[in-house]
Amino acid sequence: MRVEWPWMMLLLVPLAMWIAWRTRQLEPAARWLLTLATAMLTLAAIGVQVRCNRTLTIVAMVDVSPSTRGATFRDPKALEAKLRQLTPRRTASIRYFADGIVAQATEAASTRSTLPEMAADAVLLFSDGRIDAAARLAPVYAVVDPALNAAVDARVEEVRTGEAGATVTTFAATAGRKMRAGTADVVLPAGPLTTIVPNAGRHINVKIDAGDSWPENDAMSAVQDAPASAAPWFIESADQLPADPVSYLDPPAIVVPASLPLSAIQQQRLTQYVRDLGGTLIVTGSPTDYAAALKPLMPLAATPPEPTTSWLVLLDASGSMASPTAGRSSRWEASIAAAASAVEKLDEQERVSAATFARAVDPIVIDATPAAARASLGSIRTRVPGGPTGMQAALESAIASAKGRPTRLLIVSDADVSITDPASLAARLRDARISVFLLATTIVPNDSPLRTICDDTGGRLSSQADPLQWVVAAESLVAAARGKDAIEGDFRPTLQGITVDLSTKRRFRSFAKANADVIANVGDEPVAARWQAGLGQAISVAAEIDRSRLAALASSMQRAPIDPRFQFAWDERNETVTVAAADQGAPLNDLAITLRRNDRAMPFLQVAPGQYRAAISRSGEPSIAIVEHAGRVIGRRAVASRYAPEFDRIGNDLTALRALAARTGGRLIEPGDASPIEFPNAAEWRSTRAWLAAIGAVVLLLAIVLIRAPYLVDRIAKRRFKP
Repeated sequence: MRVEWPWMMLLLVPLAMWIAWRTRQLEPAARWLLTLATAMLTLAAIGVQVRCNRTLTIVAMVDVSPSTRGATFRDPKALEAKLRQLTPRRTASIRYFADGIVAQATEAASTRSTLPEMAADAVLLFSDGRIDAAARLAPVYAVVDPALNAAVDARVEEVRTGEAGATVTTFAATAGRKMRAGTADVVLPAGPLTTIVPNAGRHINVKIDAGDSWPENDAMSAVQDAPASAAPWFIESADQLPADPVSYLDPPAIVVPASLPLSAIQQQRLTQYVRDLGGTLIVTGSPTDYAAALKPLMPLAATPPEPTTSWLVLLDASGSMASPTAGRSSRWEASIAAAASAVEKLDEQERVSAATFARAVDPIVIDATPAAARASLGSIRTRVPGGPTGMQAALESAIASAKGRPTRLLIVSDADVSITDPASLAARLRDARISVFLLATTIVPNDSPLRTICDDTGGRLSSQADPLQWVVAAESLVAAARGKDAIEGDFRPTLQGITVDLSTKRRFRSFAKANADVIANVGDEPVAARWQAGLGQAISVAAEIDRSRLAALASSMQRAPIDPRFQFAWDERNETVTVAAADQGAPLNDLAITLRRNDRAMPFLQVAPGQYRAAISRSGEPSIAIVEHAGRVIGRRAVASRYAPEFDRIGNDLTALRALAARTGGRLIEPGDASPIEFPNAAEWRSTRAWLAAIGAVVLLLAIVLIRAPYLVDRIAKRRFKP
């Protein structure tokens, strides 16, 4: 009870007390009636209100979409019992929904359940929570179903195709379900599982055997990314490689012979094509012939990952090397250029030391990478040669510093030296496992002791008086030091992850780098390998393969390059693709970008500076989604078939149910919670003024009648018995 106008009591209570004092001499019955009437009228005057239960409109919303199969609330008797338990003194009307309101309690087809807005004081929600709820709803009391808490489901969550095959992501609530993915059979463990299916082909079907109430999410299919419309480039001449970087957006693959001489800009473009544009580069031939910039890019090398030999470069810094050549450079500069070019032919994992010799041996770099050694050689161009040719002292120093590992000694010198006891020196070089390869910058007689030393140590002497030929001569010595890398025979390599025939009659000795994926090998020796390089992939084929087989390899491996200005975020589960467009950090706005799929075109909408978004509608058939800008394909993706979002997850989404209840002012009702719901708006305050005033008036009338009764009786008696 509450008082509407409590301030009225200040006036009425004294008035009631005065009335009671004035009527103290009345008959008891009249006095009590008058007091009761005064109290009733006083309560009516101050506005006394009482709290009463109000009639509530309670609606029980029952989800009959396919995802709630097996739920307890799908049983009418169980539903009625739960409603009596939660609302014992109230009546709830039952309505059913799936994609919207449905008329019957039977299951209704649904792609995504929707809880609509309705006129009600409270909503009892019987659902798994995987719904789209209206923005405005009465307080929702979400009832957690125990059967859906323990839903047993297995589903295919995602199928992604790639060059190596398909990646299948699944989830199983219990172990033992069987899945067939392409030609592979897999027994699923409990929980999530990612399965790699090699050689999946152009089309892959994934199916989990029957075993739960939701077969809709047991299957998906996908296709491999369609090849680009442009054909691969087969490069036979360096003139075929353009300098324009935009041209490299077209080919899905580029095939280049390793022996092809490439300019620095062409090497840079090929590197950008792979790393930045996401293209596929295939280099065939001997790894010893790789261009310098391509060596770090390729997965095969001419030397093992852990080099078994080391290199020592000795440069003659005597006075004779200071004389000029026919060109503008000195013989000293020409000798440095020859040594640097020879070092450039080495693989990045090889180790190089270098020194100059004249009166004494002067180290330049010790146990460095070829790149570091080349940089160090470049730093001594400004030195001024002088002094005698102290080659014997340099050889003695090499013997003293030998560490037992085979060493290939490359010397660039005028060979104007005298050697004391060359046979003994050659023997000690052999014992130190040093092979001498000498580039003589003058004509060396056939009986020179230097020839004896080179021959006896397993090396070679190249006599070249023309400084313009020193680079070629030094590179030839490096090739000779490596030995013969071509192997003749009838080879049918073992294939791994590919189906292309790579049979050959001439292959080259090669070694797989760490993390390289060998795709063809003869015994323990790799013939072809690939790996990811930036956005694209690089493939080494250490063999001479005919054009048709290379075309088949390129076709199976190729993928279209992408424009680096555009970055993609594909979210097939949420049915969106987002494009971030920027050029050197500045967002690109107002672009006309289109998504094409299944012969339908949909424009991207700009949602932020440089940000564009389009919807990927779900489809029962796999397809290729292509993103275009200015008439050019800038992105593509093989989109798998997908079931309705209704089946993305099975079982109660407690997080969603709890959030919906909190948002609307209701609460989550767990299976063990059997207490009746206390609705916050279940009672209301009602005024008693009219009733109290009416009762007070009647009682007051009776009191007046009772007070005036003796007078009236006396008057009546006098009238009747008047003489």
